[in-house]
Amino acid sequence: MKVQAKDATIQQLIKHPNGKAFRDDGTAEWPDDQFTKRRIRDGDVTVFEEDPPPEGGAREGAQQQPAAQQQPASQHEPSGEPQPQPGQQPEPFPGQQPE
Repeated sequence: MKVQAKDATIQQLIKHPNGKAFRDDGTAEWPDDQFTKRRIRDGDVTVFEEDPPPEGGAREGAQQQPAAQQQPASQHEPSGEPQPQPGQQPEPFPGQQPE
């Protein structure tokens, strides 16, 4: 994976344990391993993408899935079980005493 150092200090001081150092442009090809993931998580490096995705964030050839529409709880499909009406107590579970 291609990564880029966050600044010149990181570029000079850090290199992958396999010996791969940063190039003059601040990028390096590192394997996708624990060391690389840790440097990304710490913010020392970022994943370098040469071709940014087109507008909207979708990659070429990828299909966008529509976001699930959220409905208020009162409009959800009934579950098949009788629902208590407002102001009415639900029936207790078997073995439970009513309140």
